[in-house]
Amino acid sequence: MPRRGAATALSAAEPAIRHETRRPNVAEFAEDRYRKALAQLRAGHTAEARALLSASLQAAPAHVEARQTLAALLSRAGHNADAETLLREGRAVVPDHGGFALSLARLQAARADISGAVATLQDVAGTASVDAEYHGTLAAFLVQLDRHADAASHYEHALRQQPGNGTWWAGLAMSLEAQGRRDEARAAYRRALQTDDLPEKLADFVRARAGK
Repeated sequence: MPRRGAATALSAAEPAIRHETRRPNVAEFAEDRYRKALAQLRAGHTAEARALLSASLQAAPAHVEARQTLAALLSRAGHNADAETLLREGRAVVPDHGGFALSLARLQAARADISGAVATLQDVAGTASVDAEYHGTLAAFLVQLDRHADAASHYEHALRQQPGNGTWWAGLAMSLEAQGRRDEARAAYRRALQTDDLPEKLADFVRARAGK
């Protein structure tokens, strides 16, 4: 049987077990609020989701998903000016984020500010964050400004990534035709028809132009 003194010494050598609760850091807090907001959205609780998303952004202004989700909710509710402000703030925090620029440009275009939408998109058009949809949207806005050479360039960018998009082939064809490049335009119209994904009215127009 061990001596009492030895047992006491052994007990004293054992480390004390401390139960500490670690507070989440700022990024974890923001992500937690974002996840809870998504759960509220799935449950149909939009107001609660908006409050949680705002809390997420107050903690971490660079939380991209929270900002995009809140901007979409604001726009859906008709608060486009607030959504624009939120996206502009996002661009100040993450200047090269293509998603912020694309969402902002669409809101600008919705209030007929096509020149502003183009300027917004062109600001980050050369960054790695842009995709085919970005180039296709920019091209469509450029067409509205009769900037057909620039539009054709962006349609070509988009089609290199998604060659099966008939609407973009049709847009490219129209931009080429506007520049007098008729043979190239006719070939692009035919490529548009080969995709089989054109809206009916656009398909009728493309078929008529493809034979000319």
